[in-house]
Amino acid sequence: MLYKVASSIILLGLTFASCRLEQYRLESAKRDVLRIRASIAKQEFSEIYDQASSSFRSAASREQFISVLKEHYLELGDPSRFLESRHSVNVSNKGTLFVLEYENVSSGNIERDEFVFVVENDRLMLYNYRFELRN
Repeated sequence: MLYKVASSIILLGLTFASCRLEQYRLESAKRDVLRIRASIAKQEFSEIYDQASSSFRSAASREQFISVLKEHYLELGDPSRFLESRHSVNVSNKGTLFVLEYENVSSGNIERDEFVFVVENDRLMLYNYRFELRN
């Protein structure tokens, strides 16, 4: 009986510690979004690319990424208008993914940004960035 109680307490402690770590990483991802938005506002697109995960960088060349982001910046303008609409933490075969979505609804347009972060080498790295504009 004592073994079951001790096992339950240990399991509960590990679960709590894991949740605290995920919460810390989620808050870190939110700070990274602010950093990325600041880089976008200053049109420092290569800095975003350089600090992204290896899988992100393998999906597009630096030139492709910068070209797409410049077009996005010109189309959407100031990224500070977006407000967080949802966030989630998903565990997959790729690792733990932190998904943050932001939205701006103005003038009949719906603008959405989605940032996905993954832990790589004990660091939170940008894994995917998706944006959308609907009229």
